[in-house]
Amino acid sequence: VYDYTYSVVESLCMPQLIIKQTTISQSGVYCLANNISGNINITANTNNVVLDLNGHTISSGINGVVVAQNRGVTIKNGTIMPQSGNAISATSNTNLKIIDVITDGTLGASRGVDLNGCTNVFMQNVAAENHSTSGYRITSCAGLIASACTASCNGERGFDIVSSSTNCFMQCKALA
Repeated sequence: VYDYTYSVVESLCMPQLIIKQTTISQSGVYCLANNISGNINITANTNNVVLDLNGHTISSGINGVVVAQNRGVTIKNGTIMPQSGNAISATSNTNLKIIDVITDGTLGASRGVDLNGCTNVFMQNVAAENHSTSGYRITSCAGLIASACTASCNGERGFDIVSSSTNCFMQCKALA
């Protein structure tokens, strides 16, 4: 059973100023100190990373946050508005958490949250708004729990679930 609660380490936020594309390559807690604009792509290339947006916004760029082949990554507490691609793109991750995040496609992002081949994902209070295709695209995922997530004003679909199993959606809404 996967523990979806916050650990003490996740609750500590010492803001780190990030002003351009950033690659996170070590475990730890990373916090934004201010809003970020420009070609921003924050990529987590390691296990046990907490990315706390600290109430700030990542805007512009291609794919706001990219996480690939990792374990124990948390993205929380802010807004992601890329100009194209996906706000959050995660491939082959285990124990991924996305909490209290707004993905906004107003600048041109095609999807809010794009999960592919992930297991044990927990999403809570995630809003995917104004994307050209879908708010959430979940492909070949298992063990996903989504609680109080919304998809609104997306071009084609709110929740696009393909070849996925044993997932649970509680109090989630897809709105026109």
